[in-house]
Amino acid sequence: MKSKTRSDFKKVLPLYVFSALFVLIPMLYALFLSFMTRTNTWAVDYTFTFDNYRELVKPIYLSTFADSFKLAVTVTLVDIIIGYPAGLFMARLPDHQRNFFFAALTFPFWINSIVRIASIIVLLRTYTTILYSYEAVVITMVYALLPFMIYSVYSAATKLDQSALEAARMLGASKGRAFLDITLPQTAKGLLSGVTLTFIPSMCLIYISDLLGGGKFILAGNLIENQLMKTHNLPLAAAISVVLMLLTGAVILICNRLEPVARRRRHAQ
Repeated sequence: MKSKTRSDFKKVLPLYVFSALFVLIPMLYALFLSFMTRTNTWAVDYTFTFDNYRELVKPIYLSTFADSFKLAVTVTLVDIIIGYPAGLFMARLPDHQRNFFFAALTFPFWINSIVRIASIIVLLRTYTTILYSYEAVVITMVYALLPFMIYSVYSAATKLDQSALEAARMLGASKGRAFLDITLPQTAKGLLSGVTLTFIPSMCLIYISDLLGGGKFILAGNLIENQLMKTHNLPLAAAISVVLMLLTGAVILICNRLEPVARRRRHAQ
């Protein structure tokens, strides 16, 4: 038994080492740096202070966080509206048709993202008048993040209990009732995963807001970039990063809390 436990630990040890080196240690360093004092250069004065977090409650920063949150919510909702039915649809297709849709979703992402964004700019400039607007930023972010929603929902939909749906129809349940009582609870895990994978990046995809928004829209990620590259304020940039990490953790926590609710409802059927 001990030898099996030791063997299992060796298998996951590289993952622990990787996570410690590239996730945990950088996060702890950012947290430490956020309580330090800036200097007039790239250097940091290692004097403990809460000034960086006091700075973030100023209206300009609160407004930017609110705008980023609004954009993330908008992009996530649009991705749900498009991606959820698309994921369900793909799960019901025969294998050869499903492979075609997988290829249609995947092949564009073999191309460099900047090239794809440049193509969208050309299309918007040629056929619309919304280039360098909020709408252009939303459309491009929806396009960039939509596959994450579709794949997440599809993964859950492939495990959907079709016999339960057939039983519901035989018992006279309407399509809407069957969806609410069976399909939605059983695919909620995939939907919540898609929400996490869509909401979090959409607050920080600064290259999209820069290229499609014409520099008129500042996201939380832009704040970090500006503090690092323009004002060289590393502690404040770290404080903004910590706030984003807390928001990310809150979104993940909410999704994790909602998943058991959906699971209980599914088992109650």
